[in-house]
Amino acid sequence: METSLFTPMDNYCERMGEGLLAEPMNAATNAAFFIAAFLLWRRYRAQGAQDAALLGLIVLIALIGAGSLSFHTFANRLTMLADVIPISLFVFAYLWVALRRLLGLSQVLAAIGLGGFALLSWAVALLPAGLQFNGSVSYFPCLAALIAIAFLVRKTAPQIAKTLAMAAACFAASLTLRTWDAALCESFALGTHFFWHIFNGIVLYLLGMSLLQSSRRR
Repeated sequence: METSLFTPMDNYCERMGEGLLAEPMNAATNAAFFIAAFLLWRRYRAQGAQDAALLGLIVLIALIGAGSLSFHTFANRLTMLADVIPISLFVFAYLWVALRRLLGLSQVLAAIGLGGFALLSWAVALLPAGLQFNGSVSYFPCLAALIAIAFLVRKTAPQIAKTLAMAAACFAASLTLRTWDAALCESFALGTHFFWHIFNGIVLYLLGMSLLQSSRRR
């Protein structure tokens, strides 16, 4: 069967058709990303920060919300790209800033770390379908990176480590709920993907806070 960028997709338990409001909870809970971006922007302004990297990440959080909202309303290959591209940009941008700012790595070492992360992400994407955990396995390297950075800064920046540990705990919960979405369809028609949005809004807020905390230390 031929496919195009506008071919409808049905990836989540809640979606029961092709209509604009076929995933009401998955669509509505994207508000979590906009709320996270707004709260971070307010704190950024209140702190009087002059931090282009953080400001760019706040914009990316809002774009994640917009892309995810488009995918959970129109649900086709084009809106899927609008969903995954801002997420990928945020992941690599945040990791770069964290490696440079939180761990104090040189540009060369940070680039090596980023390359290693990209290689690991590519490797887990090649795992058999039975080990994909409903598509969640691609995010496992992100969780591992969060835990690793939190551990490495626990002595030099304990408050930042605590923030990152909270983000890692929330992300672990959101990954679990994302994984359960398809398995619980028969017993819970809404599915659990909408919790992924709520928890990840918290995760992204905490990641932004870690950089605000870093700015106060400089």
